[in-house]
Order: sequence, then C-alpha cells, then structure tokens
Amino acid sequence: MAFEFNPGPPKDAYEFWQDKVPMSRKAFNAMAEDARVKAFVVSGMAKGDMLQAMYDSIGTALEAGQPIGSWKADLRTLFDDKGWKQIEGFRLDNIFRTNIQTAYMAGRYRQMTNAVKTRPFWRYSAINDRRTRLAHAALHGRVVRADDPFWDKFYPPNGFRCRCTVTSLSAREMARNGVKPETIEPGQPLEITMSNHPHKGRVVPVMPDNNFQTNPGKSYWQADTGRFRADVRQAVLKDITRACPDEFCGACEFAETDCFKRLKRHLTPADLEALQTVVWAENKQLEKDFSDWARQVVDTRKEKGEIYPVGNLPGKVLRYLAQKGHDLSLALTVIDDGTLKHLSRPDKADRQATLDIEEIATLPQRFKTARWFYDTKDPAVLLTWDRDAGVWAKVVIRVDFKINKKTKANVVRTGGIVPESDILKGKTNQEGKRYEEI
Repeated sequence: MAFEFNPGPPKDAYEFWQDKVPMSRKAFNAMAEDARVKAFVVSGMAKGDMLQAMYDSIGTALEAGQPIGSWKADLRTLFDDKGWKQIEGFRLDNIFRTNIQTAYMAGRYRQMTNAVKTRPFWRYSAINDRRTRLAHAALHGRVVRADDPFWDKFYPPNGFRCRCTVTSLSAREMARNGVKPETIEPGQPLEITMSNHPHKGRVVPVMPDNNFQTNPGKSYWQADTGRFRADVRQAVLKDITRACPDEFCGACEFAETDCFKRLKRHLTPADLEALQTVVWAENKQLEKDFSDWARQVVDTRKEKGEIYPVGNLPGKVLRYLAQKGHDLSLALTVIDDGTLKHLSRPDKADRQATLDIEEIATLPQRFKTARWFYDTKDPAVLLTWDRDAGVWAKVVIRVDFKINKKTKANVVRTGGIVPESDILKGKTNQEGKRYEEI
C-alpha cells in the first residue's frame, strides 16, 4: 500500500513547525539531543538563504496540506529561479516526509496528552506493507500506557521516512477488545505479528534509528527543564511566560487561573515552582530599577522585608557548582533590604570595611566582570573585585536558598571589604584552603 501523508487539522503541527529554527549542521551538533527538536537542518545544505527557503516551503506545505508532488514542483521552480543546484528527488522525498511526519506526530502528541485522562493507553501503529522496517513491524499493534517511559524513545518518527503513528484507547476499549498494556524495553526482542509482513513470525530487537531516540512531542510540549543547566532552565521558563495572554500579569503568584491550570498539565512540579520564582523576578524588575531601590534602602535605612533580583550567576560558576554536586534550580540571585542595610552599616563604614553606595547600586554589573570563588565550607560562592592595592570587595552568595514558601533562589547574605590575602590564601580547614577560584 502506498503511503500518502494526510495531516488533517494542522494547527498543533504548524505551531510546532513555526518554532523551529533553520541552522547549520555544526550548530545542530553542538546542541543537546533533546533540544534538537527546535532545529531545522538539511545535511549538506549550509547556505543560509537556501536552508531558509527549504524551511519556509515545508511550513507552507504543512499549513496548506500540500501533497508531496506539488511541493517538489514548487521547490524545483524556486531553485531554478534562484540559480541553485537542484536536490535529488529521493532526498527531497526524505526531507519532506521526515519533517512533515515529525511535525504531525508532535501535534498529535499534544492532542493525545490533553485527552490522557479518558484515553490513557496508546497503541503503536506501523504501515502494514513490505517497506515497513522490521523493528517497527514488531511494535505494530502493541499497547503501552501513555505515561510509560517507552514513549520517550519510541514515539514516532523512529527513523528517516518513518510512517508510523500512535492512536489512543480508553479503558473501555481495552476491555472490550481484551487488550492489556505491555512494558517494552529498548533492545527487547519482539515477534512480528503483522499479517501481511513478509517476515511475520520473526523475532527482532526493537530500537529506534540513530538520532531518533527521543520523543519530539514531549521535548517540545512537555519539556522537563530540570535536566538543563540553571541559566538555560531560567531562560526557557522565562520564554514560557510569553505565552501568557497578559504578560507577567502576576496571576502566577500563583492563583488557580486557567493559564496556570494549563501550565500544570505541561510542566513538572519542580518546573512550576521555578516558574513562580521567574515570574516573581520579572514582576520585581518591572517595578523599579535595582539601583533606585538600593539607593532608597541605603538612604532611608528602613527595612520593609523587601527582596529584589540583583543578577544571574554566570555559566562558568554554574558549571563549577555542578561539578561540586550542587544541582541549582535557577541562576537568579536576589538580595533583601536587611542585607543591603548590613552591607552599608555605619559602624563598618567607620572601619572602612563596608561597600560604598556606588558599589552597592552597581552590583548587577559586577556579575559579568567579577572574580568568583567557591567556599568549600558553606554552600556559597564569593563575588569579588579588586578595590585598592591589596584590598578586595567581596559579596557572599548562598546557593539555592529558600527565601519563602514559594520562592527559591541564590541569595546575597553578606559582604564587605577584606584584605586580598583573606581570599587568595584564606583560612584553611582539614581538607585544605577554604576558597577555590572558579
């Protein structure tokens, strides 16, 4: 049976496609595997305008439901008009079918996930013909629970030009047909039971093709950012807030709004908690500039229990902390007005041991230029800079600190002026020098 792709309503599939970014193979290879779902790459096509044209043409075909023959004809005409070298027919077929099928299946994943309460079982469906790959044929008709890790690796497409799909079943349909869900592991040998397959009865190990061992739908619609580095996770969560109909409306402070209920379906509990912190920080940043707030606190000496974002830990610090076993939620660093008062205490100023108001007001700029140290005694890092000959300024930041019931961030706890030797030599503990430069 010849396979013709029929995307049906393309809304979710087209939304998935619109978020893809055309990029070079080199840039694609540098990405984490589960992030590649956001990339559009054509092997051997490095020219930017050609890659963009290919991407645009597939998006147009997806939106309009254009058949492959018509798409090929339009693309060849475009390449002729531009004076570009034509691409072989079999490569065009591969490019079109693989990308369209990926978009379609990502859209279908979203639809089935939204209906998972009433249809919690998913059935793998392969095309029943001689071109069906052995591993895909062995999976045909098998039912696995929607929340089973199996789908993290085996949700189609599972190879170039893969034509497999997934359908959902209710508990009633399972009972009526006498079907029970299975547990399938990568590499597990399964028998091909497809009635018309030439290798029916053959037992083969099941495994997706190389570079297809992810679930494009889950990676896109239900990304678990906990596996990302803290600054990347923070950027992704910040991007999610842009989908809110009222940007940074404060509803995520966090009432049971329709927006929040949707997010609860698509984010892990840890991500939801981190998202609340991100939204809180964005609202704070919109209220006033850090410099204005810091000057007001130092001038009035009044403590109201306010907390304010001051900066983000840089990537090199986050990588170092990860090597030390710290799994940070976010790169966000905050300071409260009580600590600000402490940094500028009059008694410390008399001893020339305190930061001046300009240093405090410009702390956000220090995050990119400072020398950083790791405190081996406490879960903290030191942000430092050379103030005068032999004299340094330091700010101590506790990492992943819970500042209230809903908000966790890295927190400035203290700071002041110290001799350079206090940090570079430092007090030693049983394991050696206390401060390690990052």
